[in-house]
Amino acid sequence: MDEAASTPAVRAHCFVCKQRIEERGLDPCAVLLATNAYGTRDLQREQEFPCHVECFRRILNEDQIFEIAKADYPTVGEMQREYPEEKPAGAEAG
Repeated sequence: MDEAASTPAVRAHCFVCKQRIEERGLDPCAVLLATNAYGTRDLQREQEFPCHVECFRRILNEDQIFEIAKADYPTVGEMQREYPEEKPAGAEAG
């Protein structure tokens, strides 16, 4: 079996337009739905829905709140490097 054919991106279909999602640009994206969002974590359920970034943007219909598509919006990796977790007391610096 071709390894690329088994990746989630190749098999994912957008929950908005129902079309297959190709890996390019910001795609594939996923919308995470959390129940009991403001309650305690142990009472929450989560489900992820794949989508195209443009399909989700159209659902929002609000360009001013859709910051994630801007080129200067930081990636998760960039944020982790900028704000690394504090090391526990006594941990050696590496």
